[in-house]
Amino acid sequence: MSLIDSVFHLVIGFVTGTVGIFLGAQYAGVGAGLETAAMTAVIGAVVWAVVGLFAGWIPLLGSLVTFVVWLLVVSQTYNVGFGTAFRIAVFAWIASFFVTKLESLFGIRSKAFGVPGA
Repeated sequence: MSLIDSVFHLVIGFVTGTVGIFLGAQYAGVGAGLETAAMTAVIGAVVWAVVGLFAGWIPLLGSLVTFVVWLLVVSQTYNVGFGTAFRIAVFAWIASFFVTKLESLFGIRSKAFGVPGA
């Protein structure tokens, strides 16, 4: 994969993750803008990678710890409780899943940057 392809997939993944998080926040009734969703995607991806590096190798527990820490990022960036952060996360994953499927119809294969597992 060339550098241009890598940058293209990173940008598409970032937009996909940002849109997914934004839609998740709208679904949860949090009226924050795209800037907050973009910041959540970036911080969430970095935190997911760092915590995953140290705890992700532990079967089940590592994934759970990593997900909980990511939920804390969502909670803090949106200034909401854990339950609302969970609703944002679930809907963000669902929205990102469907956006990546839609992108694949156009031959674009990407992952949602900042939304774990999407």
